[in-house]
This record gives sequence, structure tokens and C-alpha cells, in this order.
Amino acid sequence: MHIRELQGKIRELVRRINGTHGHANSHLISLMKAMEELGEITRVMLKAEIKSRKGDKLQKHEIKEQLSDELSDTVIALISLANDYDIDMATALESKFEVHNKRN
Repeated sequence: MHIRELQGKIRELVRRINGTHGHANSHLISLMKAMEELGEITRVMLKAEIKSRKGDKLQKHEIKEQLSDELSDTVIALISLANDYDIDMATALESKFEVHNKRN
């Protein structure tokens, strides 16, 4: 799937969710959701690296599955935030890659 297509699908998903739940200030919700999901990534990584008090540590397949879910949720939230501000992520990413390529 291309970035623009993904961005459109996320726009429709969030529009439907916000309509169902009556959310206003969607840009703040997008930001809070992104922060929440980054916390979930942190939780997975900690469980992957550190045994809990119960002695459990995630297995490699569990890490991949959980991290995949949380990274996906984070990307959705970040693209939703971009949509809130009418940012074309394909263009923004291409521009940023040019900046990084010039640096290195």
C-alpha cells in the first residue's frame, strides 16, 4: 500500500470513529493516541528485555507480534495527526529523505 492510500484510509477510519464517539479536537486526540501507543511500544520492549516480577520475559515471536501491533497503532495515530493538519505524508517523507541524504 502506498503512503497516500494509507493516509486516505486512516482519514476515513478516524472520521468514522470520531463521528461514532462525538470527538471534538481530533488533533489533540491524535496526539494523545500517538503518545499512548509509544508507551505501549516501550512496554513491549521492556518486557522483551527485562524479566518481570513474575519471572516472565517475552519470547521472540511474542515480541514481533506485539511490536508489530503497537508500531502499526503508532503509525495510524501519527498519520491521523498529519491528516488533522492537512500534511501530505508522502511529500513530507520525500522531503525529509532528501534532507537526510544531503547530510550523509
